[in-house]
Amino acid sequence: NVLTYSLFDMSYDGDYVEFQPNDQPLTEKEILEKTKAVSEIRGWILIKDDEWIKDALVQIVSEEARYEDMPCNET
Repeated sequence: NVLTYSLFDMSYDGDYVEFQPNDQPLTEKEILEKTKAVSEIRGWILIKDDEWIKDALVQIVSEEARYEDMPCNET
């Protein structure tokens, strides 16, 4: 969740965060946050053997893949 807090606006008023349904279109703010997050992740400098992490996170943030599909979850 460290990534979530550093890449997205997780501030909210009240006792809890309301999650919107998956079929609800993203707001302009949410689209901008995702674009910035992808740009930030792509800018990370990782060692060669860890490049897959960057690629996987970009796919997850841009909704091209699910967390469950990450290579680390393969058996």
